[in-house]
Amino acid sequence: DGGTVDYLSEGIHLSHKFHTLCCVGSARQLLYADVQEMLQQLQKDIGYRYVKFHGILSDEMMVYTEDSQGRERYSFTMIDKAMDFLMSISLRPLIQLSFMPVALASDPNRMVDMGNFNTSPPKNMRKWIRLVQALIKHLIQRYSYEEVSQWLFCVWNEPDSQAAFGWKDTELFYRFYKA
Repeated sequence: DGGTVDYLSEGIHLSHKFHTLCCVGSARQLLYADVQEMLQQLQKDIGYRYVKFHGILSDEMMVYTEDSQGRERYSFTMIDKAMDFLMSISLRPLIQLSFMPVALASDPNRMVDMGNFNTSPPKNMRKWIRLVQALIKHLIQRYSYEEVSQWLFCVWNEPDSQAAFGWKDTELFYRFYKA
């Protein structure tokens, strides 16, 4: 009858999904005190299950370098600090395996978001695979298989887009995703 609601009638149970996932910007922002305070308050008030962020493998997390002979070097120190914080507030990550470390990028100049994130494919797919394997192995060793198996993972941000985050070569992206 045009917009009235009988609040005394029996209703149906609503299953809210808004408390399942929240988002922050980059993985590094998980280390900022103000972002940590915000997430602590959100956990107290709402109790999210997951938080999505990007850039876990970006240069701002200082994860990947190569020595003068091209051998890979990994450091998971900053990732550990971010994940330790999330675990301390019972918030599991949705880890987006992006962006490309510049030392591994096929185009070191393909940067977005004020020059912080490289969006090119890896110059060497085997090195990319080893990086992801080393990260996952490290996370399992640090947090346990039982814990990490409850985390969510995705490969890239907007890969099907021809925009700044997209790859122009769809077949290359499919090979990258499969790897």
